[in-house]
Amino acid sequence: MRKDAMIYAQKCDACQRDSNILHQPPGPIHLIVSTWPFMKWGMDIVGKLPKAQGGKVFMLAMTDYLSKWMEAEAFVQVREQEVISFIKINILTRFGIPDVIICNNGL
Repeated sequence: MRKDAMIYAQKCDACQRDSNILHQPPGPIHLIVSTWPFMKWGMDIVGKLPKAQGGKVFMLAMTDYLSKWMEAEAFVQVREQEVISFIKINILTRFGIPDVIICNNGL
């Protein structure tokens, strides 16, 4: 099947012209493994969303990597103090101190 796919791609003019050119060598894939519940959390800020009650347009969400448990809250704006307060109230007091909090450092 691999051989057939390679032959097809080599003969396909559109595939050759429009394919993405990788400028980086492939690297190893690293799995994010959590050995016990609530050890690793993923954090993301979503927004701007349609206005909710109180003018809230952002959502801060944290998801546990093992159990997929999610904690979320809506905010008017998400600054450092909102994130710290959210983590203290929703994560630390309920599940203890996590080993890792992973975020993508988005805008």
